[in-house]
Amino acid sequence: GETRENTLGIVQGSTKGGWLNEIGKGQVRRLSEHLAGEHLDICYASDLARTLETAREILRFHPQVLLAPRDELREKAYGVFEGLHRDIYYRARDESGVPFHEFRPEGGETHLDVRERVRRFYQSLFPRHNDHTVLVVSHGAVLAVLYLYLLKLPFEEYRRYRVENAALSVFEIGGPDEVKLLELNAIH
Repeated sequence: GETRENTLGIVQGSTKGGWLNEIGKGQVRRLSEHLAGEHLDICYASDLARTLETAREILRFHPQVLLAPRDELREKAYGVFEGLHRDIYYRARDESGVPFHEFRPEGGETHLDVRERVRRFYQSLFPRHNDHTVLVVSHGAVLAVLYLYLLKLPFEEYRRYRVENAALSVFEIGGPDEVKLLELNAIH
């Protein structure tokens, strides 16, 4: 869901700050109502406040479901750019002369690093969650990279899979290499 920092164009990254604003709370409330009748077995979420707030709202309708915070689902670490306007980050990234997914901000991560984190997380789901409905609550860059990984797509497709606030994507997964995209970035 939307945060104050989102509205100001501030890079939040992997910092602990960034609570949902009133618009974000409404977005998450609508999403949670949409998911109220769905069967969920477990919820994995980033351990950052804004995603835990989102997950807890969704799980209000699923009190029996375990909320499992995971640091592998934290937003990409933008290092020295966290707390600054996103245009400053974009300018530095573009001026670096390296592909966007290889750009490493000082004290931060590349998108390749994020892909390795989400790969480890995804691989940890098998065989523990075969035939389970798993809810993952995370952040824009992390989810876009996860979607590319699941669909075996190159980073050049990143913008196409960019995630909106409180958007829902649904994948049917029959095994580590059996992935079918059913819904992408639906807003409810």
